[in-house]
Amino acid sequence: MNRKIILSTILLAFVFTFNLKAQKLQFGIHGLPVLNYVTTDDADVETGSKLKFGFGLIAQYNFTDRYSFSTGLDILNRGGDITLRDTTGSYSAGFLNIPLVLKMRSKEIGYITYFADFGGGLSFKTSEDVSFSPDFDKNKVSELDYYISPLNVTFTIGGGIEYNLGGSTSLIAEVTYNRSLVDNFASDNIYLTTDAKYKLDYVALKVGIIF
Repeated sequence: MNRKIILSTILLAFVFTFNLKAQKLQFGIHGLPVLNYVTTDDADVETGSKLKFGFGLIAQYNFTDRYSFSTGLDILNRGGDITLRDTTGSYSAGFLNIPLVLKMRSKEIGYITYFADFGGGLSFKTSEDVSFSPDFDKNKVSELDYYISPLNVTFTIGGGIEYNLGGSTSLIAEVTYNRSLVDNFASDNIYLTTDAKYKLDYVALKVGIIF
């Protein structure tokens, strides 16, 4: 066999082995207290917030020591209140969320690493609970198949810390701001202004452990 081919093969094997050591796949779990609120361009609306909770799984791919791609699966409860024309609608929904974010870390200082991340998320509605006060004609309620849209896309930005417990195991604490990029309410909801946008945004505190 040609010596150049042998040397090239050895070099490629070395590079491949080095990359495997540098590229780690980690998993974890976390809890999510979530402060939800409605944002809208409708000047005649009063909105209210809701404190909800969620949990999820973390999958993190470390392609360098300082940069990672993070995803997973979150079970979220989201919602908010809207008051318009003396009627208050209380909107709640469960979502299955798939986060897709780029994570950037500092060097470890003591046992602590600081990080920031940004990206987005894709959410699928799993349940819906909507009520109105005062209540209205039930026949009008049945005209809508849903009040909260079944699909949501969000922009996410956040930051936090990792506390190393030894090896690759760390406690994590992070705050994220999550901005909806689409209208989250049915366009044919006659109790809202049809040409306005209503979005379910939220701030989440993520506390968990990653291995």
